[in-house]
Amino acid sequence: MRLLTVAAGFALALPALAQDAPKARVELRRAETAPADGLVEAVIAGSTQKVYLYKAAALTGTDIASAKVAGGAVELTFTDAGAKKAAKLSGEHADKPVALVVDGKVLAAPVIRAKLGATVRVTGSFTAEEAATLVKAIETR
Repeated sequence: MRLLTVAAGFALALPALAQDAPKARVELRRAETAPADGLVEAVIAGSTQKVYLYKAAALTGTDIASAKVAGGAVELTFTDAGAKKAAKLSGEHADKPVALVVDGKVLAAPVIRAKLGATVRVTGSFTAEEAATLVKAIETR
């Protein structure tokens, strides 16, 4: 939203124009369930659950080729380079959470249960609307 100031101090909210809309910053970051030196505490959106994030992103929006809603989950398809990074991440961070961070906000932190490949499903307690909003944010990265 942009605010347009009108005479007499009134402000009128206008929807942002498409060219004005900033690109979403999308990251997948390694996370832990307990605090440790060098990790940053974050709360998963819509919950009180905390995770502790590594500062560097394991994957970013440039590693994601596409995203779509798949039931109550979000399905991500990685680029070739992204798929290699995802496979490495799952090997090094198995049975630990990976945080899906959009514009600095942790939207989900599922635990890696299997080797990640070219396509993954991010599960969480998403409503259909939340999943669609997440996909839109990822697609506008």
